Amino acid sequence: MINKNKGMIIMAVSLILLNITLSADSLKLSGQAKSDLRSANMYRNQGIFDKALHYYNAVLETEPTHIEALENSAGINFDINNDYFKAHSLYVRAIDSVKEILSEYNTLQQQDEREAEKFYKKTIKKYDLEAKLENLLKLRDSCWIKIYNSGQNLFKNEQYEQALETFENLLTIGPDSVKTLKMLAYIHYNLGNLEESSALEMKVAALDPTDEIVRQKIASTFFEKQDFASAAIWFQEAINANPENPDNYFNLGLVYDNLEDTENALIAMEQSLELDPENLDAVLMASNYALALKDLPKQIVFLKKAVALSPENIDYLSFLSYILVQDKKYDEMLEYAMQWHELDPNSKEAIQLIYQGAKETGDKELEKKFEAILRNMK
Repeated sequence: MINKNKGMIIMAVSLILLNITLSADSLKLSGQAKSDLRSANMYRNQGIFDKALHYYNAVLETEPTHIEALENSAGINFDINNDYFKAHSLYVRAIDSVKEILSEYNTLQQQDEREAEKFYKKTIKKYDLEAKLENLLKLRDSCWIKIYNSGQNLFKNEQYEQALETFENLLTIGPDSVKTLKMLAYIHYNLGNLEESSALEMKVAALDPTDEIVRQKIASTFFEKQDFASAAIWFQEAINANPENPDNYFNLGLVYDNLEDTENALIAMEQSLELDPENLDAVLMASNYALALKDLPKQIVFLKKAVALSPENIDYLSFLSYILVQDKKYDEMLEYAMQWHELDPNSKEAIQLIYQGAKETGDKELEKKFEAILRNMK
């Protein structure tokens, strides 16, 4: 009677031996394939690369996972033919072959540690496969970089159709490459394919939550389409990606302005100014929003900032002076009205404000001085 457990052990050992045989096929050859590999290496060493490729291809027809043939064939395509797509494909196959051997070793470790140790010495250590894998990965990535750079050069030279073909092919190598998707978005934008460009930007945003620039571009596209609600969402996304960029808050403020949400427009401008206090445009926009909200104290604060940033601007000085009169802050008004008068001594409005401020503050000397100036102007 057959022992079932013994039968299962025999089957397991058979599978292990089969795997080891498959691994050996990726490293060793026999018969015609071995002869073809010798010929390929000979022609490669002599610099006759077309002949070398012919024989490497012959090896790979019968042994498609053979690591040396894959690696050397890839090297010729990379260094000599500059066919980086072909080289990438071959490097990927070589990497898969090495990984398969390493995977078999890991499986063997779980089944038989002694056999695993022998396998490691005779296969992995002998052919230095761990170091080889690391090198093959670098070479594969070098192919990607070469292709990407060639596509960028086509783009810079405004050869958009050729650049489009290059990056579309590159996308087949790495479908989730943010860099490739970005370049495709730029190319479609320059070709006038705005919908395709926007769709690609959306993919980039989904893949990379930290990409501030693509969020700004998406927001700007919605702004141009006057879809202000969507623009607000994406400028907020840009803020989430980089909360330290004052431009994002400024743009969000403009979007809220177009949405007639003045309260949030003011909040956004104030946030922008916290990061960039010397942005005069943001100061003036904030002042306008405060005016619309009838928030006189804030309007005064922002107009004072405007004057500090541009002390020779008579418009800012005059606006501020009149608002300070409205708020009955005559002492402060006198300070700015005097600056206005110094810049424009012939301004009757400035002189009248100084005269009024002097009366309100009880400065008799100043009052008499500017009363005389007003009388002489008549």
